Amino acid sequence: MTIVDILRDNLREFGVTVAIVFGSFIEQKEYRDIDVLIVLEESGDTGVVRDALCEIDANIDPTFVTTATFEENLLIGNPFYLNVLKGETVIGSGYVERCKELAGTPSGEIARRYFDFALHAYRRAKWSNEYFDCYVACKFLIEHLMMKNGVYVTDPHRYDSYLSELDLPLDREAARVVSRILMHRRGDAKLCEDDVKRAILILGSLWFERDPNR
Repeated sequence: MTIVDILRDNLREFGVTVAIVFGSFIEQKEYRDIDVLIVLEESGDTGVVRDALCEIDANIDPTFVTTATFEENLLIGNPFYLNVLKGETVIGSGYVERCKELAGTPSGEIARRYFDFALHAYRRAKWSNEYFDCYVACKFLIEHLMMKNGVYVTDPHRYDSYLSELDLPLDREAARVVSRILMHRRGDAKLCEDDVKRAILILGSLWFERDPNR
C-alpha cells in the first residue's frame, strides 16, 4: 500500500472533509516529513485525528484547518493553499475539484485587497525599517500585480521569477534589490547592506507614495 492508501484508511472514519498530501514528498524531492493538510468542519476535532496519524509508520506533519478557513484562503488567493491544491488528494476529491474552480481566476476585488495589504505593510516597513515588514510589502505587491494579470501566485520559491515576468519599471539594480528581499525569507538569497532601506524607497517611489489610492 502507498502512503496515500494508508492515510486514507486511517482517516476515513473521522469525518475529515479533505486530506491532501503536498510538498516535497509529492514533488519527489528530499524530505524529512510528509506534509498533509487536513480540513475539518470544526477546529476541535483534531485530537482523535492526530492519534490516528501517530499509528502510521511515517513522519506525518499535519496542518489542520476548518472548511471555513480553507475556503476563505482560497478565495483571497493565499499562495500556501493554492500550492496545497496541487498536491495529491487523499480524501474529498469532489470537494477539492470544486475548490479548484473557486480558486480559478482572481477577481478585481481580491487584487485590490492585496494592494491594500501591500500598502499597509509598506507603511509599517517605512516606520520600522525591519526586513520582515519590507518582505511582506514586496510579497503582497507582487501577488497583487500577478492577480491583475489574472494569475495567482502559487510557489513561494519563485517570487524572483514572478518579478521578472511582470516586466516592472525597475532598472537592473533595483530589480536585484527587490528580488533579494523576496527570496531571502526562505533562504534562497542573501541580503546586501541597505537592501531594506533601498527596497522601501523603491516601493514608495514607484507605487505607494506616487498614487496610494489607485
